[in-house]
Amino acid sequence: MERSDIIESMAQNITFIPAVKTVGTQKPAEKKQKVCVAAYCRVSTEFEEQESSYETQVAHYTSYINGNPEWEMVEGNRQPHPNVDSALKKR
Repeated sequence: MERSDIIESMAQNITFIPAVKTVGTQKPAEKKQKVCVAAYCRVSTEFEEQESSYETQVAHYTSYINGNPEWEMVEGNRQPHPNVDSALKKR
């Protein structure tokens, strides 16, 4: 069998499948769960100028956390830990 005969017999067994153009992914996007994030803001003294420091920290971290679409800001109250709080009072 000559080469041209082989190519001709192969051509009879080939099925042409046209390409399908798609935009983006073919799978539906999975909804990603947001990460819960909290900020820890504090002042170290009771001086009046420290009050604005606390407000500045809260504003900064609120904006920073809310600026990330993969994060969800959670708020809560700090629960005192007896060992840590009593050690801080002894200072």
